[in-house]
Amino acid sequence: LNNCRIEQMGRPVDVYARPASRFVATFVGSPAMNILPVTVSGSGDRLNARLTDGSLVELPGTPANMDWRELGVRPESLTVVAEGNQTSATATVVERLGERTLVYARLADGTQVTAQDRGLSSVKPGDAVRLKFDTTA
Repeated sequence: LNNCRIEQMGRPVDVYARPASRFVATFVGSPAMNILPVTVSGSGDRLNARLTDGSLVELPGTPANMDWRELGVRPESLTVVAEGNQTSATATVVERLGERTLVYARLADGTQVTAQDRGLSSVKPGDAVRLKFDTTA
């Protein structure tokens, strides 16, 4: 419900996995979904989303509909990795929750994101981190 208007109806798992609007994406789930501004391009069976910091995320799908300008990513689909050709960020807040750790980070362009790491994460505020997008979710 948003301003007395139903935004989306469905099974909770479906609403969580496939929100119908930006409002639903950021309202359902805790922490909220990351909404990242992107430029979309592609050919064949691949889409590419370029973040405003210059990072490139390869997405499954066809480039038939490339008119969207935001990418929604749940924190559990954005993970801290040790190395690789992924997105760079700086940890700003680290929230240890036992079985997992939430890492609130800032991309090079200042965009704030929430990512997930293992429970015994060694990440501290101020650390440089690499973030990997799980594009299968």
